[in-house]
Amino acid sequence: MEEKKVKIGVFGCFRGSSIAKCLKLAGADIVAACDKNPDMLERIKPHLAEGAGIYDNFDDFINHEMDGCVVANYYYEHVPFAIRLLEKGISVLSECTANITMAEGVALVRAVEASKAKYMLLENYPYSAPNQEIARLYQSGILGRVMYAHGEYVHPMSASEHKHYTPTPDHWRNHIPPTYYNTHAFGPLMRATGAMPLTISGQSVCRPEINENTDRKCDALGLMICKMSDGSVFTFPGNASFAVHNTWYRLACTKAQAETVRFDEKHIRVAYNSYTTPEGEPSDKTYTPSFPYDADKASKCGHSGGDYYVALEFVEVLQGKREPFFDVYRATAMSSCGILGWRSCLEEGKMYRIPDFHREEDKKMYENDHLCPFERGNGLTPIPCTVGDITQQ
Repeated sequence: MEEKKVKIGVFGCFRGSSIAKCLKLAGADIVAACDKNPDMLERIKPHLAEGAGIYDNFDDFINHEMDGCVVANYYYEHVPFAIRLLEKGISVLSECTANITMAEGVALVRAVEASKAKYMLLENYPYSAPNQEIARLYQSGILGRVMYAHGEYVHPMSASEHKHYTPTPDHWRNHIPPTYYNTHAFGPLMRATGAMPLTISGQSVCRPEINENTDRKCDALGLMICKMSDGSVFTFPGNASFAVHNTWYRLACTKAQAETVRFDEKHIRVAYNSYTTPEGEPSDKTYTPSFPYDADKASKCGHSGGDYYVALEFVEVLQGKREPFFDVYRATAMSSCGILGWRSCLEEGKMYRIPDFHREEDKKMYENDHLCPFERGNGLTPIPCTVGDITQQ
C-alpha cells in the first residue's frame, strides 16, 4: 500500500519556502502556510498542496489540521510558538536556534516531555556530502576516537548586505552575540561523534570597524572551547564575521584525522600516521564524497543539499520510522553553549557547566533565568552583546 503522506504547515515563509520545497521532495504535503507579509505568502504558494490554508495570523493557522509544523519565524521568537504547537499535539521542526534564554530552554523541554508530539531542530550543516562522509568515517571506527574537533561557520557581510537582512536598528541581527548562532559550527561535530557538551568557556573579540556603516552593535567573534561527554575537546567560533566567508570542520582522532578542505565545500582530506594506515589505503588522500542516497533530490535543495536531508528526517520522524538526532535535549544543549558561552566571554573566560535538561534539578536551576541580549522588557533581563564599550548598546 502507498504510504500516507504527512501533512505539514509552515510558519514564517521567507526561510520556510525553501524548507517547504525540500519537504515536498521528501514526500510531504504542505497543507498550510502562515506569514504576516503577503509577499512571503506568495513566495510559498508554488510549494503548497491543493486547497492548502493560507493565514496571516498564528491563532487561525494553528487550528489547521497538520501533523507537523516548520517554525521559521524570527530567530529569537521560536519557543513560544513551538510550545503552543506541542501543546496541541503538532510536531515541530524549529529553525535555529532552539532557545534564546535558559528559561526558554527549560520551558521547551518541559513542553516536549508533556506532549505526544516530536521536536526537531532544523540544523542542516551536518548533512552536506563532506560532513556526512566525515561522520560515516568516524562512526565506522577507522579514525579511532576523537580527541579534538574544530568547526567554523564564517559569514561576514558587507554593509549593504547587512542592511538588506537587517532593515531596522532593533533587528535581532544587530544585537546577537557571536556565540549564540553556533549550531552551524557545532552541529556537524556533534552529529559525527554523538558527543554531548559538558562545560564551556569563551573569549570574544570586539572590532568596531566590522560594524561601520551599519546599526550592528555586537562582536564579530566569540571563540568557545567545550569539554565533551566522550572526553574530547571541541572548539568553535559560533557565527564569526572575520574574513573570509567559509566553513571548515576537522576531527583529530587517535588513528587519523578527517577534515573538509578550506575554501572548498566539496572535498575532504583524510590522513593517517604511517603506523595506523589501514592496509590498502593511502596514508593521505583528498577526494570528493557523494551523497549517500537521493543525490538528485539533495542537489535541488539549499545549504549544499543539507536542507533536503533535514526535511527527509522530519518526514520520517512523523512517520514513526526514526527519532530525530537533534531532539530537544541536543538542541537546547547547543543553545545553552551559546548562551553560557557568551556569559563566559563577558566574564573573561569563566567556565560554565552545561545543564542536562533530562534532570529536574538542572531544569529548576535555570527555569527563571531570563538574561537576554535581544528584547528589553517582557520579563527579560538585558545583557550586553559586546565585550567592548557597553554604552554602545
